[in-house]
Amino acid sequence: TWRLPLPGGEALLTVTERPAVRLYEPPDGAVLTAPVTLRLQAPELEMEALTLLDSDQPLGQWPPGTHLLRLDPAKLPPGTHILRLLATRRDGTRVLSAPVTVVN
Repeated sequence: TWRLPLPGGEALLTVTERPAVRLYEPPDGAVLTAPVTLRLQAPELEMEALTLLDSDQPLGQWPPGTHLLRLDPAKLPPGTHILRLLATRRDGTRVLSAPVTVVN
């Protein structure tokens, strides 16, 4: 919540929606047989860090924004992987993306 000065008083602005955090590529249910480029996105507004998770295990961390990163399925254990993005805000709250399930 922010206080905005206005002529003759002030207004309160409260943001109730959490920022969108998305893993755009690969699509949910993808079968990975070759390296793929992941597209990660989290808005920079009040964000501190962006972490890529594989079944809740961190694979890497970046500053907020849009990032492209190469994922080689040969470097992951065989099986099903649930990829999610975790965005951590400066106030400590966390926002998770929808999961993307991939199989290698």
